[in-house]
Amino acid sequence: MIIDMHVHSTHSVDADHTINRMCEQALALNLDGICFTEHMDLTPADPAYEYFDLDAFIADIKKARNR
Repeated sequence: MIIDMHVHSTHSVDADHTINRMCEQALALNLDGICFTEHMDLTPADPAYEYFDLDAFIADIKKARNR
């Protein structure tokens, strides 16, 4: 099995690709799986503080699975 266990989507402040796009690329590369490891910054002084939206992340995961 070939699995990428550390990818970030647009749900992390430092990434440029959507979950859907990342899944499409994983399929194109014939990966057996990918693991989204989004940033969830909890320090108010961090520029990414409150950037991560769990509900939106879960919704995008569900859409990608259904697709």
